[in-house]
Amino acid sequence: MQHYDFSVWYGTTTEKILAWRELRTSAKDTSFARFIELVNSWWTYTPWVRKTIDPYKPDTWPDPWALINTSQFCRSAIALGQAYTLWTCFPNEDVELWLVNNFNEKDIHLVVVIDKKTVLNYTLGQVSELEQCEFEVIDKIVKDDLTHIKI
Repeated sequence: MQHYDFSVWYGTTTEKILAWRELRTSAKDTSFARFIELVNSWWTYTPWVRKTIDPYKPDTWPDPWALINTSQFCRSAIALGQAYTLWTCFPNEDVELWLVNNFNEKDIHLVVVIDKKTVLNYTLGQVSELEQCEFEVIDKIVKDDLTHIKI
């Protein structure tokens, strides 16, 4: 099992990009279900700040490399990074970004929904089942909606 922690985010841009590549490379040796756990773990350790992207404006979101280079992530940026990782490694899986009003945390942010049953970023650091989440869906974004980003 790979171990992830905050140290990757204190490296150079090249080191951060290489760490993300290492995560993505591990996809070829693991099941999709296990990779979801790895993605959740890896993105949980990002440096967290209040707001870095506008979850209402997908046309303003950075590409994955620019996102990683910033080294500052709000809840929505974490979900975006998780989605980018899953989209690049498993492009045929049903992975969507949902903008939600999270009643549990009284916050509006992005979550990753996989196969309409698994949710990342509802509770930071946990993989949740959709039926256990209490939120209102405001918008849904799929990879093809992000035409300005090539991944």
